[in-house]
Amino acid sequence: MKLSAAVSPDAHTTKAKETPTKPPGEKSSKKPQPQTQAVPATTQILMHYLSVSGVRLYLAGAFITVCYQCLNAAHSWWLTQWTSDDSSNSAPSTAALWNVSLYLLITIFNVVSLASQALVFATVGMAASRAIYGSLIRSVLTATVSWIDSTPFGRLYQIIDTDMHLIDDLIAPAFNGILGTVINLGNIIAVRYDSPRTSLLTMLS
Repeated sequence: MKLSAAVSPDAHTTKAKETPTKPPGEKSSKKPQPQTQAVPATTQILMHYLSVSGVRLYLAGAFITVCYQCLNAAHSWWLTQWTSDDSSNSAPSTAALWNVSLYLLITIFNVVSLASQALVFATVGMAASRAIYGSLIRSVLTATVSWIDSTPFGRLYQIIDTDMHLIDDLIAPAFNGILGTVINLGNIIAVRYDSPRTSLLTMLS
């Protein structure tokens, strides 16, 4: 009974001395590292995505997007001209054939430009994701054993599977949406600066 009473205070004191000193230093040194490396890694992936896809494909996609927006505007404009035209009452057969033919032609070109736009941006996304995935697999296969042991398997699986899926589904449509938004803003600015001239001409006439 006396020996157990003498040993137990020593055991409690040694545990009390060991526990407060080690964990705080380890936690403070390990947590800030992934947060500081997240933003440069994301920027590096985006720049690598842009460089791998090629400038020509992006220029082709921008040109096709401009053509699609112009054809879409021409489609709506011709429809308003067709419905507000009074000359079709004099020669209904010839005017109706001309209006329908031109309307169908604009619609066909509109569909072709939309399909070409989707094909170009899909090609851009496939080329970029294939290059990024290949470099990712090569870096994992050539990594050191210490890095593989220190990296959790769930994190590695998330990088290879989930992150690549997000890159394939989000980046290429995001570029397409950005181009469409820029073109729409350009149209709004053009109409804004052109509207005073048209209103002045209508007042003078």
